[in-house]
Amino acid sequence: KGSSPGNRGRKGERGSGSSSSSSRSPGSARRREENGAGSRAPRIALRSGSKKWITCIRHGQSQAQTAIRGERRTSRYLDAPVTGKGLQQAKNLSDRVEKPELVVVSTLTRALQTACLVFKKFKDLKIIATPIVCELGKIPENTPRSIEELKKDYNLQMLPGFDRIDFSNVSAEMKMIGESRSRSSEQACLQFCNWLEKRPERVITLVGHSTFI
Repeated sequence: KGSSPGNRGRKGERGSGSSSSSSRSPGSARRREENGAGSRAPRIALRSGSKKWITCIRHGQSQAQTAIRGERRTSRYLDAPVTGKGLQQAKNLSDRVEKPELVVVSTLTRALQTACLVFKKFKDLKIIATPIVCELGKIPENTPRSIEELKKDYNLQMLPGFDRIDFSNVSAEMKMIGESRSRSSEQACLQFCNWLEKRPERVITLVGHSTFI
């Protein structure tokens, strides 16, 4: 499958309002870990009571996910990009998505690549990168590069829409959350909910990782 619609989620327990959430993935729902796929759709409760529709897309298959056993924790897979298959997964999904008001993307390379390719046909789409939604776990593939390094990466520069990604708040948000890879999943999701509450947009797509899906 090129994408898999999320299952109906359960109502959140925090706060008075909840936002609906759907989930898609460039990969196969049957091979989540191997192909960069995942499909769950929890409802996120926002304290303000205002409802938002959040669509979650997990990145395409990454090079780290295809690593030989025992090599995944080596520096070779630092901020690992997607594979050729992962690129194709994202391209396949691009014909099936609707335009949201905002795309939120992790600052990890595999998520940035996926976001640019999935939404390549929307030339004026607002895309914001934030470390708040980076994957958890102290392994090389989850180690973010600096914004300067990302902007100098030729493969990223060539992606449609990469030059329009807003990285302006990344440094401040990194200071706010501290060492991003040491957070618990509960802390990370709460931080993302707080981030969402401050946004005026109601129809938002997250391109990220399994922690937030």
